[in-house]
Amino acid sequence: MKLALATTTDDPDNPQSWSGIPWHLAEALREIEGVELVALGPLGVPRRYPEAVRKAWYRLRGQRYIWWREPRIIRIWSERMAAKLAAVDVDAVMVLGSVASRCLPTGVRHVVFTDSTWDSNVDYYPTMTDVCARSRRFSEEVDRAAFTKADHVVITSDWAKQSLVDHYGMRPDQVTVAPIGANTVCDLDAEALAARAAARTDGPMRLFWIGVEWERKGGAVAVAAAAELHRRGVPVELHMAGVSPDIEPQPWLRLHGFLNFTTDRARAEEIYLSSYMLMLPTTAEDAGIVFAEAASFAVPSIAPGTGGVPTMVEDAVNGILLREGASPEEYADALESLWNDPARYEALAASSRARFERELTWAHVAEVLVEQLQAIAR
Repeated sequence: MKLALATTTDDPDNPQSWSGIPWHLAEALREIEGVELVALGPLGVPRRYPEAVRKAWYRLRGQRYIWWREPRIIRIWSERMAAKLAAVDVDAVMVLGSVASRCLPTGVRHVVFTDSTWDSNVDYYPTMTDVCARSRRFSEEVDRAAFTKADHVVITSDWAKQSLVDHYGMRPDQVTVAPIGANTVCDLDAEALAARAAARTDGPMRLFWIGVEWERKGGAVAVAAAAELHRRGVPVELHMAGVSPDIEPQPWLRLHGFLNFTTDRARAEEIYLSSYMLMLPTTAEDAGIVFAEAASFAVPSIAPGTGGVPTMVEDAVNGILLREGASPEEYADALESLWNDPARYEALAASSRARFERELTWAHVAEVLVEQLQAIAR
């Protein structure tokens, strides 16, 4: 089966493009026997003189402007996409995101893979607030056109699927949920992972927070939760990787700075393996690759039930799911309760790894996509 992978600016040959999603997905598709993959993208970034002027204008008004959903940009990308598609002979097309779907020629049967919709993200993500009326109109038009003509959509959460059904009018059988896969995968066997999990209760409770958006990822809540555990006499260490503001030094706080999982993989893996829990009090999340990666290392996650998180973190299976907007004290309560029950923790660590193997891998996503692509090719 010869498949085309269509993108706009994302590069399937670049592991750094869009958090590595196109690259990892392309690699997983190529691993499937009988699949030949060709890339219809990236399409390049057009010159954006009119869009630059509009962006400056809206910035002066305190509003966000989205250039990549402008009709002029869509028209340029559509022409480039049509030219690339005409040069190949494929059985089916898979596209990354709604914009790439919108740019496909009319009548091309295809499956869309995405982690969200415009409807689910606008006024939810901080970067999707205060969007100007022009961008809101064109963004809604792009997604509606894309999902109307798609044969099937594979999306990463039940939350986003509901948006497709309720807002865009897709039938439930036209949408399949496949949780996003892990980019960094632990290669230890079950016995070695069980030993590492058991050892995590011998020393302090090592909590791991990672993020480049301090406020959205709930960095302050994580610090406050760790401080509360320390106040209660629970031995705790909070390890933080990524971007953080100036924080008052604490004996239980460890700041690792930006952690490159490619160039500093050994250190990153050791932090995961020694971590008791991944704590991510996020306020907005479409999916969260880190939840899949933590499960790969048999590390449960604790997070709020916002956005796509409940699909990634199944309560009592690969973590603890709290209410949206949970307080630091609620995080501390849940963590202290688990800390006092080592047998429960070890079982949760084992089921976290089991869930990873079952459905939090790129191989699983690729299998779901190929099944739907084969169906439309037939």
